[in-house]
Amino acid sequence: MKKIYLIILFLSFFKVFSQQNDFENFNGKWKLSKNYTENIKTQIIFYEILLIESNKIIFQNSQKKESVTLSFKLIEHSYKYTNNQIYKMIELENGEIWELQFREINNQKRIIWKCTKDAEGVSWIQVDDRGIIRDPEARKIALDSEINTYYTKIE
Repeated sequence: MKKIYLIILFLSFFKVFSQQNDFENFNGKWKLSKNYTENIKTQIIFYEILLIESNKIIFQNSQKKESVTLSFKLIEHSYKYTNNQIYKMIELENGEIWELQFREINNQKRIIWKCTKDAEGVSWIQVDDRGIIRDPEARKIALDSEINTYYTKIE
């Protein structure tokens, strides 16, 4: 019985450590590549530069004259791995919940932002109907374009 408790204790520490360790992929300086949030009622202003530190997100415009700093907390048990993608859910201080995806696409490191709950408490689900386009060329063009807000890593 003690062995089972020891294993459970070890796994819980390992899970917390690996969750914090995986968030290091998100830390750093990022550049806005596409903003696709026109219908979402959010208090975030997606400026050109994004800085992520341990529990702060800083959005800056390119001249660094204006910036917005938001603190957040990770939502526990929100990580999953599929095909080298890391998913994290964060809750901002105003109650908004965002899903952040870390992916490498075309040798670019990207953070993709998806709103799960906006500032008014409305839940958002994104429906991607690009795969049902019948014309193969039009479908390929549609699938190659990104429909999410994303930042690329500045090395």
